[in-house]
Amino acid sequence: MPLTPPVPDNQTAILHAAIVNHSGYGIIATDASGVITVFNTAAQTMLGYSEAELIGKATPTVFHLPSEVAVRAAQFSSELQQSVAPGFDVLVAKTKLGLPNEHEWTFVRRDGSRFPVLLCVTALQDERGHAVGFLGMAVDITERRRNEQLLAEREAQYRVLFQDNPNPMLLYDTESVHILAINAAAVQLYGYPETQLVNQHLNILLPAFEHARLQEILALSSSSLRRHRWHHQRKDGGLFMVDTVSKPAQLGKLRARIVLISESTDCATVEMQAQAADPSRLQQGQILVQPMPAPYVEKRATDFLPHNLAQRFAAAAQRQTLTALQESESRLVQVLHGNPVPTFVIDDQHHVVIWNPACERILGVSAKDMLGQKDVWRVFYPQPRPVMANLIVDGGDQIELVGYYGEACKRSDVNPDAFESVDFFQHMAGGAGRWLHFCATPLRDGKGKVVGAIETLMDITEQKRAEERANRLNEDLEVRVLERTTQLAHANEELRTAMGQLVQAEKLASLGRLVAGVAHELNTPIGNMVMVASTLSELSGRFVRSVADGSITRSAMAQFLEQNQDGTQLLLSNAKRSAELIQNFKQVAVDQTTDQVREFDLAEQICDVLSVMAHVLKPPIALLQELQPGIAMHTYPGPLGQVITNLVLNAMLHGFDQDQPGTIRVVCERIGEQAHITVQDNGQGIPAENIGKIFDPFFTTKLGQGGTGLGLHISHNIVHGPLGGRMGVHSTPGMGTTFTLVLPCTATGATHRP
Repeated sequence: MPLTPPVPDNQTAILHAAIVNHSGYGIIATDASGVITVFNTAAQTMLGYSEAELIGKATPTVFHLPSEVAVRAAQFSSELQQSVAPGFDVLVAKTKLGLPNEHEWTFVRRDGSRFPVLLCVTALQDERGHAVGFLGMAVDITERRRNEQLLAEREAQYRVLFQDNPNPMLLYDTESVHILAINAAAVQLYGYPETQLVNQHLNILLPAFEHARLQEILALSSSSLRRHRWHHQRKDGGLFMVDTVSKPAQLGKLRARIVLISESTDCATVEMQAQAADPSRLQQGQILVQPMPAPYVEKRATDFLPHNLAQRFAAAAQRQTLTALQESESRLVQVLHGNPVPTFVIDDQHHVVIWNPACERILGVSAKDMLGQKDVWRVFYPQPRPVMANLIVDGGDQIELVGYYGEACKRSDVNPDAFESVDFFQHMAGGAGRWLHFCATPLRDGKGKVVGAIETLMDITEQKRAEERANRLNEDLEVRVLERTTQLAHANEELRTAMGQLVQAEKLASLGRLVAGVAHELNTPIGNMVMVASTLSELSGRFVRSVADGSITRSAMAQFLEQNQDGTQLLLSNAKRSAELIQNFKQVAVDQTTDQVREFDLAEQICDVLSVMAHVLKPPIALLQELQPGIAMHTYPGPLGQVITNLVLNAMLHGFDQDQPGTIRVVCERIGEQAHITVQDNGQGIPAENIGKIFDPFFTTKLGQGGTGLGLHISHNIVHGPLGGRMGVHSTPGMGTTFTLVLPCTATGATHRP
């Protein structure tokens, strides 16, 4: 079997063969029974067999492990809810059902060595869509397995060296300064759940007064080893001292630093006290660090010094404090000026003391025009009114702030001492307006007195415009969805109406077939009666003439009487047969048109239905009836008869080709409180790809050949609807189809009648 359809162009055929033979995949094709027909170059290299050695051999016996095939057969049987034999069926069962069929397998080379592959199996189809073979594409995944093992080992090493390390450690991104990972020891140290630390800024571990220092250190070269002492902060707000050692780490394209943390609160306390006693001794390495006795806890360093030494230390400390304060103020100013967020600061007299470059860029007003001014309002409003920082300095509370900014104004979630709001400033951006989010915080001195306020701004104009566009789109979408829903509702109503009409038409067609069948069956007995009556009439005429002319003899009279007796018997038997057919037709017709509940014997009802179908159930199709008598039913005989009729006609139409001999077997029996009815044929069966569609409306493989696609759909609805039962089907292609009905002997909602 060729891998690709034959083509008249020899160059195209050569190209196709070259593609197959030079593919990076091992390509193995088989016919429908599993015999290998194509074994490309990559497959030969992979398995060590030549093409001549495997063409014509059956798979999977050659290069698959029998034990693995048996295990997969059991696995697929359970997964697919059908029997999968431990052979070639294992490789193609999912493909036959139209399911994805890509699995890892173990291949065995010619030399006996084994290796893992990823095998994908697809069907090869002819121009009619029938499967004529199967194509397997195999990729050696030995290297992938090795890499997975190496990755697992590295992950285990990572857990030992980082995650399970008893020393607190963390890893952060040097660009975003967000924590990438933190080990269990660090999680325990800070008191946060790991999920609240990962992807958070490193500032979460530092008190606010350390944030500026962190920014300065981050600005340094990231290539060096760093050692620092910090104030850190636990989740409960408690401060403690730590020593950190960090070094660069490269994670692919991501630059990071790994940090080793050790708590140093006690050590720092001792060092500070030792330096207070004699700063030079600490530098000379002459101080021995020992635990501090309890009486010395919470005392100042100067409490342990002589008076003159304490004075010198106090003066030196004052100078150091002043220098540190000046440096801190300088750093603060640098931070505010370098902050990319627009920020301005006013003092307690409402004078602008800081107007950073970001304010100049966003608001279009230079710092030289604003510093020392009190009219900040002119940047934001066309008429005089306080900005949020002014209200904060004047001690404004939330009620006053809401009066100016409306319900959008609220306390900050981050700093409860601050307020934030959102507003639209119409006169900005050349009259186009600008949306700003702003937050103002009071500045307090050491005694808590408000000495000014700082306000930060964020331009959210594009965000607001995007929200407006999204809202408009949502509104348009809701309108379109409503319109489409209305259209679908109308379409569904029209479809239901059409379906109802089609179902009614199918019922009438079924009744029409019933009438035609009965008429056909009545032709024979009525024709016999006409023939016998005409013969008797002729015999009677001859007898009358013989009596009239006196030529009658004893033997002629005896013959006439005998013929008259036989004719009368024939008339009676044919008349009785006609009466039975008409009675059956009347009952079945009434049942199918009235849908009334009544009591009946199941075997007799099925027999009546089949009797009026005798005209279609003729050789070479044989009808076998195995009907258990005495099954009392209290349900709807009409719908049940329609189901039996549809199933038998379905078997006649779809189960057998024209003039093909076969058998239709109808069985009924009672099991417990339920009646089981089986309609079975030994015809050609239902293809696997169609078995899930046969109860769908309008699905038929005989469109235009007598099939409407509604018979099984109507039958399924009747069984699961008024009859209150269930209907199932089992079919094996080439071995026939079995429909099974399980019905309650008393229909749900039907009251028993005496």
